[in-house]
Amino acid sequence: MRIVGPKTKLTHVKRIVGTETAAGTPITWDTPIRFEGIMALLTGREVFIYQQMNVVVKYKIWTNYLDIVEKDRVVRDSITYNVELVDPALMTNKIAVVLLDVKKE
Repeated sequence: MRIVGPKTKLTHVKRIVGTETAAGTPITWDTPIRFEGIMALLTGREVFIYQQMNVVVKYKIWTNYLDIVEKDRVVRDSITYNVELVDPALMTNKIAVVLLDVKKE
């Protein structure tokens, strides 16, 4: 299955949760993996629909790369985005829709 449109070079950074200790659960980030997808800014109507589901998102990616899960990160150029929602069900698990919000420091 092909995705048609202007492809963007992106990087997937996987979230790794360590074992829980008395000091808490450490979170580390794995080695970045490059992939391609079509990235678009959400329309006002789409943002409103997701806000009703308590998900704050600003961008959408369509990609054939299916290893992204919620809580991971995606990097485009020098901007890091938090993965808020992933829908791999589109096109029977051949294309994922990844919804992103800009990472806040």
